[in-house]
Amino acid sequence: MPYHGINAHLEPFLPYIEKAPSTPLNTPWHLPNSLSRPISIGTVKSWLATCDRHHGTHCNRGPQLAASDQQPTFLIDVRRACLVLAAPDAVYATLSYVWGQARGGADFSLTSDTRHDLQIEGSLDKVDLPRTIRDAMRFVAALDVPYLWVDRLCIIQDSVEHKHGQIKAMASIYSNSCFTIIAAQSHDASGPLSSRPLRSPAPDRWSTLRSISKSLVSLTKVIGPSKRAAVPSVDPTSPWRRPQTDRDVMAVMSADLLRTIWYSRGWTFQEFLFSRRKIIFHNNTINW
Repeated sequence: MPYHGINAHLEPFLPYIEKAPSTPLNTPWHLPNSLSRPISIGTVKSWLATCDRHHGTHCNRGPQLAASDQQPTFLIDVRRACLVLAAPDAVYATLSYVWGQARGGADFSLTSDTRHDLQIEGSLDKVDLPRTIRDAMRFVAALDVPYLWVDRLCIIQDSVEHKHGQIKAMASIYSNSCFTIIAAQSHDASGPLSSRPLRSPAPDRWSTLRSISKSLVSLTKVIGPSKRAAVPSVDPTSPWRRPQTDRDVMAVMSADLLRTIWYSRGWTFQEFLFSRRKIIFHNNTINW
């Protein structure tokens, strides 16, 4: 029977599965939502620090690019909110995402006309950037990484020569980055990295949200769920079952990642393949 909808012979090729033990869960598992705990920046920092300490250049290119590597021309300075010319020893993150339709700033990009203006400090705070890119900039800054590479802001889109050169350098750009943020939560660049906050909200607001959530749950128990909200029971003969172990949880996450728009794109496949370290946002979770 398929394992959470995935045939057994495909399991070795799935993300997450290779490091998931069959340890029983301490508490019942449920899909996170926008009222789940905020994403811990400290946890992500510990992932990076552990990898740096134990894996060396296997997962991190080190301070200097190899002479044969092609490097990015521009980087986003996430603190100064502007573009800068990339130095050979720059430490930067990369973003892998789906462009999608032009809405909510999704059509803004680097051009020959804007390249000089966008190198002025604070310039990126004054333009309508897609939500995914804006969130990625804040996330990278919170991790104390100085630079971010994003194709639409670091490749001159109306220059055939520059675009061709940077496309040829994509393997080096992604493999030499500190890590790649994979934005698989949303269908396009107008969506957030996650509906969970990247930082803890103010205590009073957080308490209010949790209080409202608990009240709604209690009200449902009293008056019963409406027909619209009713959830059908799981067929015991179905290949899907409620996760009981860490491996079960990762199988569910893996199956859902394979169904995202991000996973269906050729460009994002290349970015996933060449990135040494990946931080994946989807299903309101963040996975290393």
